[in-house]
Parts: sequence; structure tokens; C-alpha cells
Amino acid sequence: MTSERVRIEIRKLLLEKGYDAPSTIVAGGDQGADPHSRGTGPLRAHETIIIDIFPRSSTTWYWGDMSRTFVKGRASAAVRKLHRDVLDAQELVFPRLRPGAEGQKIHEEVVAFFKERGNAFARCGEGRQASFMAPATGSAWRCTSLPASRGFPQRSRRATW
Repeated sequence: MTSERVRIEIRKLLLEKGYDAPSTIVAGGDQGADPHSRGTGPLRAHETIIIDIFPRSSTTWYWGDMSRTFVKGRASAAVRKLHRDVLDAQELVFPRLRPGAEGQKIHEEVVAFFKERGNAFARCGEGRQASFMAPATGSAWRCTSLPASRGFPQRSRRATW
């Protein structure tokens, strides 16, 4: 099974239902850490597979969005730990989400929570974004430039750990 084959099957099913999703992401392993990767090649057993589908209705033009993480086979201890950490982080954060809450403060609390649990984070510098999938897939980090049109200068910086 490959990323391309799964993407074709998803698109065929959605077209039959009156939707189109030409940019669906099916990214296995380390490719799932890159938010710009649509995914290529084999989907290996026991690794995470990120599927992100954002179809548009051909009648109403309504856009949907669904992102899920799967494992073909048995999830490793690292993947199970990260899943538990995400669930625990949600329990920490959801009560704080309310009108007037400071998003930056909540984000910093979540980062601190993940660091306390032994999860690594990258800092990429101004105008850069880090994508994250470690430790589930090893150290899958990537720093990418944010578009200058969003008000961020495009600079080349290395991630700091």
C-alpha cells in the first residue's frame, strides 16, 4: 500500500459522493512531520500515517476538513506514549479555552507540558515554523519559511533544540 494509492481511493470515493479533494495528504512515517508533504511511497507497518482530507462539495462549495493519525499494524511504545501525552494535554487545555483566553499563554503551557513528558521541540527562529512528529517516528523535524506575504521575513535558520 502506498500514499499515492490511498490518496486515489479517497479521491474516487469523494468524487462518487459529489466532493473533490485534490490535495489530500497521506503521509507515512517521517513524511507526516512535514505539513507541506502530501506523502509518497510505501506506507510501512507500525509507523504513523497522517491523513488530512479537505474536500469541497461540488454543489454547495462547502469545504470540510478532517485530519487523523493511523498506524498500519501495531503502534510502537513511542506512538502509544505520544498518543497518551496528546490526550493528557487536551485535558489540561480544554478547560482553559474560553473567550478572552490568551492563546500564546496556553500554547506555552502545552509546550512545557510536552517537554516535561520528554517530548522534544524545535525552535526555528523568526519567520520559520517547525513541524513535529517526534518521538513517534524518531526525530522528524523540519523548519520551513513562512510566506513573506503573511508578514514574516523569509530567512534561513537552523532549528535549535
